[in-house]
Amino acid sequence: EGLKVGPVQCHSMLFEETEIMSVDDNLVNQLVIETVLKPLKFKVTQCMDGREALDAIRSRGYLPDLMLLDAMMPEIDGYEVCRQLRAQYQTSLLPIIMVSARNSEESVISGLQAGANDYVSKPFSKHELVARVETQLKLKGLWKTEVDSRLSHELLNKMLPDHIIARLKGGALDSGKPIVDAHDKVTLLFSDIVGYTSLASKIAITELIQLLNRMFSGFDQACDKHKVYKVETIGDAYMVAAGHDGSDDQAERMMEMALDMLRVVRAIPYPGSSDGSHVQIRIGIHTGPVHAGVIGQKMPRYCFFGDTVNTASRMESNGYPMAIAASESTKRELESKYEFASTGEREIKGKGKMHTFFLQSPETQWQDAITHLSNLNA
Repeated sequence: EGLKVGPVQCHSMLFEETEIMSVDDNLVNQLVIETVLKPLKFKVTQCMDGREALDAIRSRGYLPDLMLLDAMMPEIDGYEVCRQLRAQYQTSLLPIIMVSARNSEESVISGLQAGANDYVSKPFSKHELVARVETQLKLKGLWKTEVDSRLSHELLNKMLPDHIIARLKGGALDSGKPIVDAHDKVTLLFSDIVGYTSLASKIAITELIQLLNRMFSGFDQACDKHKVYKVETIGDAYMVAAGHDGSDDQAERMMEMALDMLRVVRAIPYPGSSDGSHVQIRIGIHTGPVHAGVIGQKMPRYCFFGDTVNTASRMESNGYPMAIAASESTKRELESKYEFASTGEREIKGKGKMHTFFLQSPETQWQDAITHLSNLNA
């Protein structure tokens, strides 16, 4: 049987010492390899056959940094050991140098086809073995550096907009001056869960975290789909921005984002409900001028400031479950493509009287929202 599951960390990650696993059924060969590599500060671990090597990797929970694998061994030969390891680990994760007295072209090709990174013929010189081992370790290090760089870039992309990343790479923070931008027109969206406080008090914290993770993961995918920027989450609240990159279709992309958010929560059952009801959210959208800047250095965030932020938040808090509330400025941006129901002027806390709207869509509860407001004003 091959390895079904296995570790992904190598010895040097855990113990700061590079481990070479030597797999050979000949004790003399093992002593030669140990004599060559130990003076170079490598930890040499010996396995006397292929089964012992496979069992060691499976049981101990981490990989050697490199394996020297004899091709001809009893029970399981080196080619089969290599194939089983390659079914689980990439060549860049576990470099394998096949070692064999067979030096024919056919033997070398068989070793490489089995998944070996390199092939050394016996008898080998000390300098050749060391050079091949060090080369494979350097290649592995370069691969890890590339992967780490890619992961760091992906993480940074999730935290900051592309145009800000470009400025940071250009040394914007090194100048000592803060990164602050003024934008004439940005569309902001806020959402939160209806009845969140009550919900949080009724279910276990683990269940609440799972619910939020499912919901926010769906929202994050929608952000990528519509190319809008997730600003932050606070508790159950979710904030999104568009237009800070100078795009003209920002409001439309944000409205499509809002509709996708409603689709996400419709698929999330309300905890403990027996009638098939789902989690509900309120959404508010507003378009206007903002200032934005990078805050912090350890975990920098691109934050938005100004009255537009406050107004977008008020659109959400004065909204209605499973409806999309919009300000007059957002409605003007979208009225050629979407239908809106007017609420008329109403008192908005901290803003005074404002003319607000709800998106008319079969996917929203806009009619219930208008009826609710009418009853309040009656």
